[in-house]
Amino acid sequence: MLNLHKKLIVSVVVSLSMSAIAQAENRTLFNLERERSTLLNSFTSDRLTPAEREQQINMSQRHLMDMERMVIRDDRLLGLNDPVVQRAFDNYDTTFLVHASVEANQHIVDFWLQQLKLDSKRILSSKKGRR
Repeated sequence: MLNLHKKLIVSVVVSLSMSAIAQAENRTLFNLERERSTLLNSFTSDRLTPAEREQQINMSQRHLMDMERMVIRDDRLLGLNDPVVQRAFDNYDTTFLVHASVEANQHIVDFWLQQLKLDSKRILSSKKGRR
């Protein structure tokens, strides 16, 4: 009985540690997502002046570039069969926004809008409000 109890405890500890390892492996990707959302929030914020927005974008862009490099170099992500990881690498242009915009030789905001298939005409004709 005591032996069975020990085996049960060991199996629970092992499964919990494996779960923690899997979550730790995704950490760089989730940090990248959080930093990218900060950048996109700067793009769309109506509370910032144009100068503040540009300053915020430049600062976020530097942080995002570092985070993108960390994800690209994170070998732990290569072997994962996690849907979040698969989707991230399948959508390179939106996941690695800074690198993709540099490769396309475009400003990051223009590149992001292009990925959303938005242009100036559509943006200027849009109205702010609830749907």
